[in-house]
Amino acid sequence: MLITATEFKANFGKYLSLLDKEEIILTKNGRRIARIVKDGDQKRSSLQSFFGVLKDSPLAKATDEELREVLAEERRKRYENID
Repeated sequence: MLITATEFKANFGKYLSLLDKEEIILTKNGRRIARIVKDGDQKRSSLQSFFGVLKDSPLAKATDEELREVLAEERRKRYENID
């Protein structure tokens, strides 16, 4: 569902109840600014989509914990080189 940030603010409770059925994408001045999803299964879905282009990779069938470890290691590498 695509709605404006102003509409979301005005009807916050209504849209929270709709999160069980669909995700909400907020817009401001015609541009997408946020995507709101129900907490839970979406975390795994987001991590899988991050690695989705790597279908033949071992990460495609990795557990949540394995994916978190890979992401944490990438973050550590990124900040190790900053002096």
